[in-house]
Amino acid sequence: MAWTQADLDAIEAAVVAGQRRVRLNGREIEYHSVGDMLKARDAIRNEVSRQQSSLTGNKRPTSFRSRTSKGL
Repeated sequence: MAWTQADLDAIEAAVVAGQRRVRLNGREIEYHSVGDMLKARDAIRNEVSRQQSSLTGNKRPTSFRSRTSKGL
């Protein structure tokens, strides 16, 4: 499911307001607890940031190379 910035804004507003029911992607979702909402918010935030970074071309390195020597 592709999340949008509007979905992230909606769930953050619901968390701040103390509501457990929020409308995301045209569907109304009721969470059991604030903890569940925070987990969903974090997942949506990660997805949105990944989408934005792929659009701007800012990608994290996928591997690192290290070189060591004994110093002799």
